[in-house]
Order: sequence, then structure tokens, then C-alpha cells
Amino acid sequence: MSALLVLVYSFHSVIAADKREDFETFKLKAESGDASAQFVVGGMYWRGEGVGTNFFEGVKWYRKAAEQGYQIAQFGLGNSYAYGVGVPRDHVEAYKWFYIASAGENSETVRNSKENIDLLERYMTSEEIAEAQQRARQFKPRKESFNNSTSPDNPSATGTGFFITEDGYLITNNHVVKDATQVRL
Repeated sequence: MSALLVLVYSFHSVIAADKREDFETFKLKAESGDASAQFVVGGMYWRGEGVGTNFFEGVKWYRKAAEQGYQIAQFGLGNSYAYGVGVPRDHVEAYKWFYIASAGENSETVRNSKENIDLLERYMTSEEIAEAQQRARQFKPRKESFNNSTSPDNPSATGTGFFITEDGYLITNNHVVKDATQVRL
């Protein structure tokens, strides 16, 4: 019988009639660098809550929160790598994130992270464990910073579009320009 990793997520839950509206609200906060909102957006992508299920996007938002030191997101990112959901399966990277999360303040996350580390060690070589621990020691949380500059050299957002006529008409998605005050090509 093989051991299963502890898969626990402590999501923020918001009860509202319109989950899409909740998603948009949290996404705006997440885009401004709020780690807890990034974690919530990641979870909403994972569960398909207010938005279509998209594990790759979920991992992207978990990573943003995890890199800022958000412990539960670090644990979630460890699970993503352990199971290969939204990212390629990578025991070294999973171990790294569990190791980092195990040093946090939330006792349940610490306990679950340590359990997962113990389970992963059964499948890893001593060299892989050493590599994972080294990566964890090199980890430095960072705070996201956002520059609201609208200069062409430092845009506050980017997006894609396609020219549809030779004389310069461009088509793009609404979310690319929805709240824009200025658009430059």
C-alpha cells in the first residue's frame, strides 16, 4: 500500500450569489500584489469557482503568493509539484516548498508539510533531498511591487492583439483593455 501525501487546502471562503464577481474582486487585489488574494485567486482557478478550472493559472497565482512568503500557498505549491498538477511532477521542488512551509507559523500547515516531507523522503535519493534543502535555504521571500507608470518603457500591464486589416485595425480581448486609461502599441 503506497502512502498518500496530505492534500489539505485552507481556502478563504466567500459566500455570494455571483462567484464571477467575487473572482474579479479578488483578482484585482491579487494583481496589486496582495498575497492572500493571490492565494484565493489560485484556489478559485483550481476549483473553477467564478472562472473556468485552470490548474496552470492556479499554480501561477499560488507561486506569486508563495514567493511573497504566504505559508499556505507554499504548501499548495508543494502539493502541485508532488502530484504534478499544473506543473510537471518534481519531488525536489515539492520538498523545497514543503520545507519552506514547515518553518511558518500556522501549526496545521507546519504539521502537514512535515508529514509530506517524511513521505517524499521515501521516494527521493539523499542527493535529491540535499538539493531540495539547499533550494529552500536559498529562498528569500519578496514583496511584489507595482509601478503605475504609463511610460512606454515601463507599462503597468501588457496584453496581446492581432492586426486584422492592413491599415492597422487591431483586435484583442476585453480583459486586456477593460480598465485601461491609456493603450499604447
